Amino acid sequence: MESSTVLKLGSKSPDSIIFVTAHYPPPENAAGFRLKAMVKAISKNLDFSILVIDLTRNKIETYYGDYGERVLSPRKSLSRSSKLYYFHRFKDMLDLSKTYNFIKKYIESTSLKPRLIISTIPPGESVKIGAKLAKDFRAKLLVDFHDLTDEWRFAENPAVGIFYKIYFNKYVYSFLDKADAITTTTEYSVFYLRRKMGNTYKTIHVIYNGVDPVDFEKAYDMKAKKRSRDLRIVFVGNLNWKYHRLDIFIKAMKEITRKEPDSKLVVIGKGKYLSEYVSLAKKLDLLNKIVFTGYISKQRLIEELGKADFGLIPRPAINNPWVISSDRITFYEYLASGLPVIAYGPKINYIGSVIEKYDLGIYIRSNDHKIISTEIIQNRDQIRSIGSSHVRNYILKYRTWDRIMEKFIKIIQKII
Repeated sequence: MESSTVLKLGSKSPDSIIFVTAHYPPPENAAGFRLKAMVKAISKNLDFSILVIDLTRNKIETYYGDYGERVLSPRKSLSRSSKLYYFHRFKDMLDLSKTYNFIKKYIESTSLKPRLIISTIPPGESVKIGAKLAKDFRAKLLVDFHDLTDEWRFAENPAVGIFYKIYFNKYVYSFLDKADAITTTTEYSVFYLRRKMGNTYKTIHVIYNGVDPVDFEKAYDMKAKKRSRDLRIVFVGNLNWKYHRLDIFIKAMKEITRKEPDSKLVVIGKGKYLSEYVSLAKKLDLLNKIVFTGYISKQRLIEELGKADFGLIPRPAINNPWVISSDRITFYEYLASGLPVIAYGPKINYIGSVIEKYDLGIYIRSNDHKIISTEIIQNRDQIRSIGSSHVRNYILKYRTWDRIMEKFIKIIQKII
C-alpha cells in the first residue's frame, strides 16, 4: 500500500460512489471499457468522489485513474497457470472476510462517505462484498451485469461451471433483492435474469454496451478511401477462451478461398488456443490466406481494421443463456470502424438480432463450416453492398458511450 491512505478529494464532495469490480482500467478486459464509461459519466455529471475496488489485480496497491478516481487493489490475484487455480479461486470466493475487512478499513481511513455501491458482474464475489458494504455504510446498492458469468463459465467448462452456478445461485441471484437497482446489457439478459431471480417483477434496466467512435475514426477514414470491398475479414479477440470457436471459421475459409481467391482472414489476439488455430490453418494449407498477428498495438489495430472489409463475431451454436443473451464490445468497435459484421451462432442470439434489424452484415445460424462458407459465398454481393457510413451511423445514433450513459446517470440520481 502507499504510505498515505487519505483520499485526495480535490473539488469533489466527500460523498462517494464505490465500484466493486474487476479489470480496471481497460484494455485488460472488455468489461473494463463499460466500467470506464460509467466512471467517466459519474465524474462528468455528478458531484461525487469515486473509488474503484479492483479485485483482480496482481498486487496490493492504490493509484489514480484518468478521471480523478482512486483505484484500490485489496488483494493479489491468482495466476491462471497454477494447477490449483480453481481450488484457491473458490476458496477466496467463499471466504471473503480478509478481503472485506481490508476494504472496510481502507474506506474508514479516508474521508469518504459512501452513498452508493456499484457491484459489477464479473466478478462473482462483487455482489456479496457490495451488499455488505451497503449495509455497513448505509449506502444504496446497484448491481450491473455485464454478462451472465456463471453461464459463460459453464459454456467454457461444464465441470468448473457447475461450481460457479452453485455459487451464483447462493451469493449473487439470491442477494439481488437487496439491490436498489439492477442493470444489464441486453433485453435478452433481462429475460434470463428474471428467471434466475424467480421471475421477479423487480425492474431491471438495460444499459447497452457501446464505443467511443472517435477512437476508431482513423480506421473509418481508411475504409472510406477504399474503392472496392473484397473479403478481407478481421477477427479481434482473446484466444484464451474457446467460445470463439474460430476453428469453425478456419475450416470455412478453405471453401471461401476456392470461390474467392483474394479472400483473407486476419486473426488479432493471443492465448492458449492460438497454436491450435495456427496448426489447423497449416493442416488445411491456408497459411497464405490466414494471418495470425498475435497481440498488436492500438495503432496497428486501427490500421488492420482500416484495411479490412468485414469484422468476424463467432459464437458457438449452443443453447446457453450467456451465448444467446450477451454481446461483444468488439462488435461495436467493428461498426465504428465502418466494418459490416459476419457472425454465426445459435438460432436465437442477441448479436444476430441486432445485425438483422439494422442491416449491419450477415448472421448465420449454424456451427457447420460448410453452411457458413456457403452462406457467405451466396450472399457476398449483398454484404459487400452494405456501406461503411451506414454501419458507422448506427453507432453514432445508438451506441456512443456518452449517449448510453445518460440513462445510467438518471438511474443513479433516482436511487441516491
